Amino acid sequence: EGEKGVAEAASSWMAITTVCDSVRTLVGVGVQGELSLLDGLVFVDLCAVLRDATKILVKRAPVKWQKVLAFPAMMNSRFARAHFYQEFLKFRSAVEAWAGREITVRALQDSIALYNRHRSLLRQLYTLRRKFDIGISAYDVQAVVYSGMIMPKELHCQILEDLLPQLAAAARPYTDHKPRIILSGSLCEPPPRE
Repeated sequence: EGEKGVAEAASSWMAITTVCDSVRTLVGVGVQGELSLLDGLVFVDLCAVLRDATKILVKRAPVKWQKVLAFPAMMNSRFARAHFYQEFLKFRSAVEAWAGREITVRALQDSIALYNRHRSLLRQLYTLRRKFDIGISAYDVQAVVYSGMIMPKELHCQILEDLLPQLAAAARPYTDHKPRIILSGSLCEPPPRE
């Protein structure tokens, strides 16, 4: 069924060979309606292919709200900072209009503090696992990290704050002294969908 969406996505482009797997899959799941569970989508204008993909998704994916952020092509240019600032002001206004409420400086500060707290808790988990055998695999840690991407940060922070002391109490020294290695793939080379 996933291939059907990818085939539909392919029909939306003239030269599909120039489209990377990630973008092709995104459009495929979008035109199949698999993104309808989302309240909104934000895209970054990184390349011509992604720019075209967002146009297709705006027309064919049933997502309530979509916004494209236009990043400067040359981030180090003297105009980039001013452009970036204006782009974020427009983005903030668009989100406020969509959400029906103002985004205050205090709300931004609170959000930044929450995300910093979340990152700190994840660092504690990484450090604990690196230094001790805490009874969870790299796969389990990856599942913990992934869950934090899809659930409210407040809830995930509370779960981590409950979990970390339990893991610390169960910590034992590593006995095998083997290096811990995680192999990670490239975003542009996703594994085949099965």
